[in-house]
Amino acid sequence: MSKSTKTVRILSFVLVAFFVLIPSAAIAQDRYVPQPKEEIYGTWTNEKNIVSWVHPQKIVISQDTMEVYEKLASSLPPDKVIWSIVDRWTDSEGNVWYKANGTGTSGAKGYKWEELYKLSKNATILERAFVALPFGSDFDPSQYPTQIDPNDYVGYTIWYRAEQ
Repeated sequence: MSKSTKTVRILSFVLVAFFVLIPSAAIAQDRYVPQPKEEIYGTWTNEKNIVSWVHPQKIVISQDTMEVYEKLASSLPPDKVIWSIVDRWTDSEGNVWYKANGTGTSGAKGYKWEELYKLSKNATILERAFVALPFGSDFDPSQYPTQIDPNDYVGYTIWYRAEQ
């Protein structure tokens, strides 16, 4: 192999590493990694929510899953959701915000949605904006709700932290 061929190969490798591998690693490092004890984890209820899968009266959130109970005192098993936090930040008032993805594994099996949550400064009130994705589609960062609007009948839900 000639010296010029070796030089071209080495230069090609360096360029690939610089333009593909290094930026990919930097992007991966920017993604939020949920902690084992996020403030949002726990049981949330609101008996005034209408009885529906989109506006459940009770949810139980853990690190990788959410259990959805349409009725607060339901004897039915909960709908199971694969649930993950994608981003987290704290605003100037001390409220904690989350972006999350959900995928139904029962009930709304196969459906996906993107959510924006606002957890009050004292961690007792949880508000959510909800956007359902078309069936069969993938998560799309451009589809996340950008605000939480209590007047949005379809997308807005509020819960209160249940006593431990």
